[in-house]
Parts: sequence; structure tokens; C-alpha cells
Amino acid sequence: MPPFSDPHSSVLPSSTLLHPSATVTFFSIPELVSHLGYFLSAQDIARFRATNKAYYKFFQNHFWRTVNLLVDEDWLKHPHSKTVCLLDSRPAIRSFAHVAEHLKPGVPLMHVSSRELLQDLRATAQELLAMTTLPLDAVSKRPDWVLSNSSDTRNGCFSAIYIAYSANAGLLFPPMTNLTRLECVHKPGNLNEWLSLPSRCPATNRMATMFLCWVLYFNKGLTHIRFDGVDLTAHKPVRVLAQTLSGLAHLKSLELSTLMTPLDQTRDLVGEYLLFHCNHTLETFHLKAEIDVTSRTFPVVVTPWYDHTLTEEYHQEHAPPNWMKSSFSPAASEIGGVGIPRMPMPFLKSLRMPDKTEMGYTDELCPVLENCPALESLVLPTVGQRPLDIDRLLSIIKEQPLRLKRLTVDYPKKYDEFHETPGSVIEILEPHTLESLSISFFKEGPYTCLTSKLFRHSETLCDLIFDAVECLYSTTILNFLGSCRALKKLVVRRGRSNCSGNGSSDDGGSEEDLSALQNISIAVTHAITKPWVCLGISHLEIPVMLDWLAYTVPMEQEKDKSWKWIHDWHHTQGNTYWIALKTFYQKIGALRQLEVLDLKACVVYPGNSASGATWSDVTLPGMLLMPYQQPPKVPSSSSFLSITSPPPPPGFLDLLGGLTKLRELRGSVRVDLPGMVSAMRLDSYRWIATHWPALKVAEFLQPGYQSAFVYTLPPHLTWLYTERPFLKLAADKKLDKSPSK
Repeated sequence: MPPFSDPHSSVLPSSTLLHPSATVTFFSIPELVSHLGYFLSAQDIARFRATNKAYYKFFQNHFWRTVNLLVDEDWLKHPHSKTVCLLDSRPAIRSFAHVAEHLKPGVPLMHVSSRELLQDLRATAQELLAMTTLPLDAVSKRPDWVLSNSSDTRNGCFSAIYIAYSANAGLLFPPMTNLTRLECVHKPGNLNEWLSLPSRCPATNRMATMFLCWVLYFNKGLTHIRFDGVDLTAHKPVRVLAQTLSGLAHLKSLELSTLMTPLDQTRDLVGEYLLFHCNHTLETFHLKAEIDVTSRTFPVVVTPWYDHTLTEEYHQEHAPPNWMKSSFSPAASEIGGVGIPRMPMPFLKSLRMPDKTEMGYTDELCPVLENCPALESLVLPTVGQRPLDIDRLLSIIKEQPLRLKRLTVDYPKKYDEFHETPGSVIEILEPHTLESLSISFFKEGPYTCLTSKLFRHSETLCDLIFDAVECLYSTTILNFLGSCRALKKLVVRRGRSNCSGNGSSDDGGSEEDLSALQNISIAVTHAITKPWVCLGISHLEIPVMLDWLAYTVPMEQEKDKSWKWIHDWHHTQGNTYWIALKTFYQKIGALRQLEVLDLKACVVYPGNSASGATWSDVTLPGMLLMPYQQPPKVPSSSSFLSITSPPPPPGFLDLLGGLTKLRELRGSVRVDLPGMVSAMRLDSYRWIATHWPALKVAEFLQPGYQSAFVYTLPPHLTWLYTERPFLKLAADKKLDKSPSK
């Protein structure tokens, strides 16, 4: 019986497939040695051959078993799961043993011993393989292989296995040949266990590129690739990767993240070079020229035979004489003397090329756009010291014509102060064709016309994301809500320069910070002046200005935050503003498709009297409170200072009963702040548990709060935690996007 679900897709000879024992010498294939010769030495290949024999002896009849690492997130809930994850680290194996009883009896599970052979196996095969009890003839297609690192924090068990570069230079034994999907994405928060182990050390990007080429070489059926940390700063690794990609006839999506300096990118034109070596079936090409600072290390086992400090000259000595034979045309660009074979990419729909803040983008981007007539999603280029030829870019978009539906702009405004490039592209598109815009570091002003041009597409706009915003008029936000009927997602986030780094401050917000928050928020009294037509919106994330509040508490009472919180909302001019707030919540409650609601409140402070408060110290008044039987009476201004037991504030929680699909409640909804602790009653928590059954996240507590400390929860919140134990009650600690690049 053939060991693979689709033997015809394998690069190995058919005799090898039918007779697994023949694989003990597969490393002597000249094509493989020539292809990866840049990374391998003769000693490496000899070691691989010997290790492969040991693996076959150990695995025996499981040597060519079908491998499936696609594990469902809820796999622990299914006792008949047919997949077993073999983990490398001993703590992970111990955690896995606690949930082993959930697995179907008879599923093979390898145990780690102290013998040298099994230690070597654990460092290579066990961290990447998953056995299955499915019979080989029952597998009708190649399984997806998702290599990522996601962990179940409740059980301490990995639901998928992170790629680990092994003692054998990161190469798999036996090599997998049935992969259709490969994802190796950095998640710094989940790498702490890996990086804390004494046997781990950072791996070079050269090693990551070698591993990627190895996997791609043996898996011609790959359709989706997502990989972080490849080395694209030298010519030869780029050529090897390009040649490997050219052999993937079914590739549809390629997303790579790399560390490259602007000089490297400008000299090599690696984006164009890799793109035109991919098959014409490609639909997505994303090449990002940087990854997160905390994600620049790979887990790797240190071994004496592999030296990570080897020089470039060492690798060049073991390189074959001819790296690749690429067609050359007079119109093609050059990279190190090798031509770039430009060809039409008729199916390419999404494109992201690496940024070049020093030299601009015209020479690389425009030739690519000319060969991508079906492009729908584009990351607009960074405008550097040499201005982008905007006229040429616009002429290509108009002459093709490119039917762009999604635009992304992600660069500091210092390269395009008035956002002329995205504004010109939006303007030249046919009306009502743009569906999505994601822009960072945006600042609306009297000379900025981008937002006004957006309303040419009001009938089709679905997603609007303004990240690290410096200024966005309240009128503009209201026009989005009142004009874009197809809107599904509206996100307005402030940048790190707008307020303190963690969103709160013990010393209080400065006038500059508070003013910045007001520049990107929509006032409650303004939001209710126009009907909202985006009734199908599912994600709403905007700052809200409580524009009629004034902190006029006497100085001797400023330290009593509980007293101040209650009285702020009674120091108003009649019931007008309570009615406005009620109308605002009614508009929110009418958005019955909402899944994510994130309203961050800010308050207008007169002068410096706002000492000790920032936006995170304000809870949206009445939003989480159930209405009282008797509405509170607003005291007169003359009796304000004599109040000792003010009536409770009104509640509007029942107005949000239509949000049955709500999954995440974020923003200014803290219940552990002074005033809210006593105001929140049990009936509010019971209402939330009953009317929001899909709720998974509610930011009721301060960021970083540990849910294990149940005894420190505010009153009645313990009941909600007991009723909904899987509900996340605290916000994540996140830094806002910085405008510096």
C-alpha cells in the first residue's frame, strides 16, 4: 500500500514510495545535494544519512504513516480525537499526560527516555510529528499542516506544535511530502518556555531560510505558505528560495516576513525577484521587511556538530557552481547579474512589497502592477527621499484598469504629510468600488482630502481601520456611521504619542494627552444628531467623548475618587444629557450584528482640575447598570455641595439587549473602579450572563489581572466568574503603535 495519500505529488522516486526501506539512501540524490548545497557540507549529508537510518529503525512501520498536525481548537472536548501531538519539551509532555485520558484508547504515544537515541529523536521528530490512527486508505487528500504555537492556558497543553529548529540543522526526518499548508508565525508570548530552556539558543535567519527551502523542496503540493524570519539580505539564499518556489505548481498564497535594511532591499529588488519566480497560480504575495523586535529568535537545539557562527565564505565554498538558470529579457531588472523573468500574474489579488523609506518605490512597484491585472488588495508604498512617481502609478491603475477593493497604508505621515498618495488612488478608482481601507498614522486637517474622497465609495465601504491616529474629526466619524450602509468594521485607535503608553497614568493625563484624545473621538451629543445606517456592523471600536462633564469637586474632596465619581454625573444642567446618553445607547443597541464593541471614554477637563484621571479612569456612565424603579432626581446646583447620599445614577443596560452576538466587550467598562464597585449590583451580572450568551471577553478588570485570584474580585463579579468560567475578565497589556519607524 502506498504510504502517501497522493504518491504522484512526491518528489521521491516511486520505488521509494512503495518500499520505505529505500529511503535510507535518499540523501544521496544529486538534485537535493545540488539544491541545498549552499547550506550543507559533506559532513552534514553524512550525518543526515546516518540519522535517517536510525529514524527508520525506531519508527519501523510508522515511518511513512500519514501525518496530520491540523488540530482543532476544541480537540480536548472530543474524547475520540484521532490526533496525538508529540512534544519536545518535558514540561509540555507532562502537561500533555494530564489530558491523555481524553484520547481514544490505542492511540500510539511515544514516551521520552534518557537514552541518547531517543534524545536525538525528541529534538527532531517528536517536536514536529503527530501520529494518527486513521487507516491510510481512508485519507482522501493531503492533510493541512499548520505549524504554529497556540496553547490552551487552562490545561497547559499545546493544541498545535511550534516549529523548532532541530539538532540536524532544522531538517525533518523522515521528510514530510504531503503538506498543503505551512505556517511558522512568531508569537512572542508563547515562546517563553522554549527560550527559557538551557538547550535553546537563537537561530540565524540563514538557518530559517534553509529550513524553509527544505520543506518546500519535498512538498510540491503546498498551496499556502506563511513564514517569519527568512534571510533575504544575501543574493544566494534569495536565489535558492526563488528556485524552490518556482517548483510549487499549486501555490496560491505566500507570506514572508524578513529583516532587511533599506539598502539591501533597494539593491536586490527581492520582492519583484521572488514574485516572478512563483507560479502563475499565485493569488496572495506579501513580503514584509520587518518582524516584531521580540520575535527575532527561533528555538533551536545546540549541538557540537553545527556551528551557528560559520562565515559567509564557509557556505560559499560548499556552493554548487551554478545556482539557477533564469531566463533573461532586455526589459527585466537585474539582481546580482541574474535576470528577473517578468511574466503576467493573472490570478494575483493581494500584494504587499517591502518598504523602502530611503529610495522610494517607483522602479519596483510599477513594473509589478503592470503584470497583475486582477489585483484587488494593495499595500501602498512608503514615499521616501526620492518622491514616488504618483502620475505613473495612477496611470497604471487607470489603464489596466485595476479594480482595487482593499487598500493599506502603513507608514509615518512624515513621508506623505497630507496623505496625497492614498487620496489620489482612492479618487481615481471608480465610484463605489473600494471596500476596505486600513491606514496608520493618519492626521486629518484642513489640507487633507482623503476622508472626503472616501465618501465616493460610501455604498461599498465595509472595513475602515484608522490605527495610531493623530486627528480624526468627530464629524468624519459620524459621517461614516450615517453614510456607509455596508460598513462591517469601524476602528479608530490612538497612537502612542496621543496618551501614555499603557493607556493610564497614576499621575493623571496631561492637557496635551487629553486634547489628543478629544481630537480622535466622537462626542455623545454629536453622535445622536444623525441616524446611523450601518445596522450590519459587527466591529465598532471608537473613542467616545463625554462632552458635558466638568470636574468641579472641591479641592478637599479630590482624593475621594468614589465621592467624585458619583457627583460628576449629577452635576449637570437638568435631564437633557441623560436623555442624550440614553439615545446614544439606543443607537448602540440597534446594531444587532455587533460582535466586538470597544468604546473608550474621555472627558473634557477644564484646565488642570483633572488631576489623577485619564480615559481609562472613566467608566461609561450607566452602560453596565440596570434601570432603577424610580429614576433619580437631579439636585439643584445650590444644594450640590450639601449632598451626602446622592441618588444612584440611572442604568441603561437593558437597552443593549439586542446584542445577542456580542463576543467581546472592551474599552471603558471597568467595574473595579471607585464608584462602580458599589454601583454594580447582582442583577446587572445576571442580565449579562443571560442576554449575551456568546460573550468571551469583557474588560471588567485592570490589564494583566490574574483570574486565579478570585477572592480579589469586586462584589458580585465572583458570581459571573463562577457562572461563566471561560469568560476573560481583564484586558491584555498592549502597547499602542508607535509612529517612529
